[in-house]
Amino acid sequence: MASTCKQQKRTKRAATKAKQNRVARSHMREPLRYAQPPELSAEDIVATAMAHGAYDDLFSTMKEAEAIDQRSMLNVFVQSPLLELAAYPGDMRFGTRYMMALLYTYRAWDGADLQAIDAWLDSPEFVADFAAAIEAKTMALESSQN
Repeated sequence: MASTCKQQKRTKRAATKAKQNRVARSHMREPLRYAQPPELSAEDIVATAMAHGAYDDLFSTMKEAEAIDQRSMLNVFVQSPLLELAAYPGDMRFGTRYMMALLYTYRAWDGADLQAIDAWLDSPEFVADFAAAIEAKTMALESSQN
């Protein structure tokens, strides 16, 4: 038979282990609560990324392409991997707001004022060129999937 001291140690270890098991089982019954990420608007995302220089290369490339023509600049824009964020699943409005916020930011980066940016985005030439750039990207994606 084990000594009294060993028996007490075993009893203490068993009690500690039983308590750990009870605590673990009680926590398993509680539903998991995940922290909800803060809701960020497309404008917040663009502003934060801009503050960190995330768009500097894209904007420089867009500026070079704009020297050729507006359609070339918009092709560079829609081909950018940074627009993958605009393809947020299930929320087309977010993607549209993100792209428009990014285009606003590009024009502001280029020195345009808000009225000039609004006029540019509302112009029929911009709408036609933007639609053509989106169509070209869509066709390229469809052909790469086939």
